[in-house]
Amino acid sequence: MKILILGAGSLGSVMGGFLYEAGYDVTLLGRKAHINVINERGLRIDGVRGEHVVRVRASSNPEEIEEADLLILTTKHKDTQVALGSIRHLHEKIKTALSFQNGILKDGPLKRIFGEKRVLCGITTIGAALLSPGVVNLTSVGITYIGEYGNGESERVANIVDMFNRAGIETRSHTDAEFLLWAKAMRYIPTSVIAALTRLPQPKYLTNKATAELNIILTREIAAVARANGITIKDIYKLPLLALTEGNFGVAVERVMGSARKMMDDAGADSRPSMLQDIERGRKTEIEETVGYIFSEAERLGVEIPHLDTCYRLIRTMDEFLR
Repeated sequence: MKILILGAGSLGSVMGGFLYEAGYDVTLLGRKAHINVINERGLRIDGVRGEHVVRVRASSNPEEIEEADLLILTTKHKDTQVALGSIRHLHEKIKTALSFQNGILKDGPLKRIFGEKRVLCGITTIGAALLSPGVVNLTSVGITYIGEYGNGESERVANIVDMFNRAGIETRSHTDAEFLLWAKAMRYIPTSVIAALTRLPQPKYLTNKATAELNIILTREIAAVARANGITIKDIYKLPLLALTEGNFGVAVERVMGSARKMMDDAGADSRPSMLQDIERGRKTEIEETVGYIFSEAERLGVEIPHLDTCYRLIRTMDEFLR
């Protein structure tokens, strides 16, 4: 199986690097400065799994890529159309397309191009940052889920899950794509918007009671929109959502603070969500692609989300001055 990582920045480089190191046929396709260093010195992955230097195949020219069976898309959601357009010559050759982007609607462009049967639903909570061209920091191993749309098991999912696990990327299959997309939103959005507004790394601010409380409030507001959409919220491995979205508020806050303290003990305090990384680099965030849809759904369904509404409006305003 020939694997193409399209948008090999921080997350894509981590996934592609570990898959290549495990013996799989991987090509990274990314920005020229990053790719040039990889080709000269190898890809260096630092962080919670130690230091790895991987001589993975890499290119910054889409036309150089002649074959791909599995497409793994890790660009920013807002860059999807341009990225997919750059590999138009491969569209008919790709057998399976898989995105690990943020946003509940992230797979729509893939389905329009490849058809729903060739698209899998994937989410990941891996934390990574691009430190400099050719150098990526893995801040959290997280958990990755992959599954079919249509709530069924399949041999191809089992094979890809096995491949990821063999590469040391902890991965499980799932049979409820819509829930998984909302589950990722409940975990990703609260930590991202608070980090963007406080300019603090995720574990650091979550050890503070006030921001840990805000994290739970935002999680519960997103959960209310999910429920109004007919989503049944449940606990799954490494995504324990019931305690965060219902039940005793104080217990939920303590749980978040305890997890943050453990994260600081295990990996330090430098886990920076991509939304914070974008702001620090003066780039437009993915606030529309991640929170915008939930905001519009809340309006449509009549669900009150006052705290998320405030965060959304503040970060949208910040975006206006980052262009």
